[in-house]
Amino acid sequence: MDETLLRDVNQFSIQHWKYLYRPEYGSPKADKTKVTPANVKVSHDGMRVRFDVPLLTGRVYEFKALGMKSKSGGDLTNPIGWYTLNHLRLNDTR
Repeated sequence: MDETLLRDVNQFSIQHWKYLYRPEYGSPKADKTKVTPANVKVSHDGMRVRFDVPLLTGRVYEFKALGMKSKSGGDLTNPIGWYTLNHLRLNDTR
């Protein structure tokens, strides 16, 4: 991956939302919020990117890599990912 692109916060779209727990099956996405990543860090091998974003428990986070290409110029196999943040550890120094 091109490290210059990886460090550009505009190359990523991050948003989070929560689901409403209710008697009916299913839920719309509630409180959908876009997040601007800060302090982007790229691993030495260029395979991982770490963002500083505000974290809220009970939210589903969606990460999209916009227009990213592999070093050989190919499209990413999985340019989108999701993570449900259920719990935060106190005093996590990572």
